[in-house]
Amino acid sequence: MVWDKLDHPEPPPVIGKYVSSYFPHHDWQKYPDNYTTDFRPPFIDGQIWDFVVETNVLNSTTKITVQGVESVPDEFEVYLLDDDLNISQNLRQNQTYSFPTFSKKLKKQLRLAVGKSDFFQINNLQMNPVPFEYELSQNFPNPFNTSTAIHYGLLIPARVTLTIHNILGEEVKTLIDREREAGYYTVTWDARDDAGRELSSGIYFYRLKAGQFTATKRMVLLK
Repeated sequence: MVWDKLDHPEPPPVIGKYVSSYFPHHDWQKYPDNYTTDFRPPFIDGQIWDFVVETNVLNSTTKITVQGVESVPDEFEVYLLDDDLNISQNLRQNQTYSFPTFSKKLKKQLRLAVGKSDFFQINNLQMNPVPFEYELSQNFPNPFNTSTAIHYGLLIPARVTLTIHNILGEEVKTLIDREREAGYYTVTWDARDDAGRELSSGIYFYRLKAGQFTATKRMVLLK
């Protein structure tokens, strides 16, 4: 088998809206023959695969589902890693992963890690991420146009409320009001109030309350 101009290291261009996933090989055309042969050593303790999810569906939430996890031997952990958001998801517990898209075409870098517990420790991979303290990160992007993501972490299980306030301190949107387990979470806000109305440009604040912990950060909406 040899490479020719009809072979693609990733899906060819698509007309219309799409979500595609592929394993990027930047030197595919330079060393095409190498990709027809498997040079990897036997799979013993673990393996990490980098892959990309690409979409042009904007201002939305993209969901991917990893199939076949049940066929992996029980002695191996299976995790999806999102380094941008510092999230690792146990795919044996939840095989669907969601992330927000914004106002431009997105290429999301992710990793799939399969290995024994020692493999995760040696490679500094966090299997069950729990913050050392409560966290509320700066929203991204900021300033933003139509939607933004807010990332937070819980030290212990708690009742969580995450609300949006205008510059007068008035609450305009409740994003979260529920019990959450310890761990990291990401919420997307579409710049609308509780009634579904689009809000105008300006400065807004988001406030996290979790048990006795409270934190507030500033963000800018530009239209």
